[in-house]
Amino acid sequence: MGNTTPKRKGNRLIAVSALMAIVTIIITLCVYSLLPAQMITHWGISGEANGFMPKEFGAWIIPIISIAILALLYYIPRLDPLKENIDKFKSVYHMLIAVVCGFFLYSQLILLAINMDATINMTQLLVPALGVLFVAIGAILPRTKRNYFIGIKTPWTLYSDKVWDDTHRIGGRVFTVAGIIIFLSAFASPNHTFILVFTSIIAAAAIPIAYSYKSFKSLKK
Repeated sequence: MGNTTPKRKGNRLIAVSALMAIVTIIITLCVYSLLPAQMITHWGISGEANGFMPKEFGAWIIPIISIAILALLYYIPRLDPLKENIDKFKSVYHMLIAVVCGFFLYSQLILLAINMDATINMTQLLVPALGVLFVAIGAILPRTKRNYFIGIKTPWTLYSDKVWDDTHRIGGRVFTVAGIIIFLSAFASPNHTFILVFTSIIAAAAIPIAYSYKSFKSLKK
């Protein structure tokens, strides 16, 4: 009985994630005839359009990626040799899946609106959402347990539960700070936005990796 509530909560989160992926497809179908033959699919640093794609492809990139990632993330725990560890944080893992699917839905809404001549700035709308995604990842990382698919996977974190836990505690803080910086960077000038986002992403990737090695070396002493 004690596991019923978390299991039901996890099932609800997966259902919400699937619903968001389906809504992404339905909305695209509803406005498909209104989209231009050549869709804007890429923007420069200052938010100017610099990449185009036929709508037969451009309209469906995000929905296809959303469905693929949802399926991949849902089935990953079944393949992991350390599946029992994933079960220990499955509720927050399902929350991460929902956040990712929400990010794709939001991105698709922006993409469709711009290609239907809405006067909006892609960078100013998408960058804050990316910041929120990083903060969500930062909140979840410290609650993960050692596994082969989810989290900061280096030879050193996979070697030891202690190195994994230490690295993901620090990684959670780094991702949270990076997410806040990315969010706030949307209000800076375009060049500064690019620099802040790029630097934050690199730092969020590099610092936990370096720390995992440091933690491993300390463990071996």
